[in-house]
Amino acid sequence: MTILDYKTTNKTQSIVRDLPKITILPSYIWIKLRAWADIVVINLIFFAVVPYFLSYSNPFSVFLLCSLWLALHFLYGIYSKNKLQPQNIFTHISVKNGIWSVHSLERHNYCELRSAILCWQWIVIIPLYCPQTRTALRLILPKDSLSPADNAVLRRWLRSEFV
Repeated sequence: MTILDYKTTNKTQSIVRDLPKITILPSYIWIKLRAWADIVVINLIFFAVVPYFLSYSNPFSVFLLCSLWLALHFLYGIYSKNKLQPQNIFTHISVKNGIWSVHSLERHNYCELRSAILCWQWIVIIPLYCPQTRTALRLILPKDSLSPADNAVLRRWLRSEFV
């Protein structure tokens, strides 16, 4: 595990080199992992309710149980489609003069680095803070969300600036 923080040497000169624009692609690993986790939670909720319905041994309770299970999966399908709004899908990141520029499909956020960056071989997590909207952003970049060239550029830049 590597946690990258600002260099502690020469704090008087805090010159940060610029990071060129890096394209963020949709991560299929992250989408599948999130879908599996949501389906597991739905099924756990369902199995928590099953003993209540099975205590009544009539055909209507079994029908109600099956319809509840189908309704939960149907509602999950609607929820998962509405959960990924276009403004939440990030397309580009870059750094200029120490200010992180995070681009999405609808807006541009100018952010500051909030704390240390987590950099593993298969994932990079960048915690940012947007003073405009007063919200915290956490960029989670799995390995498949960056092209090999962009991944190399980002990791080299992170190591040169923060280690």
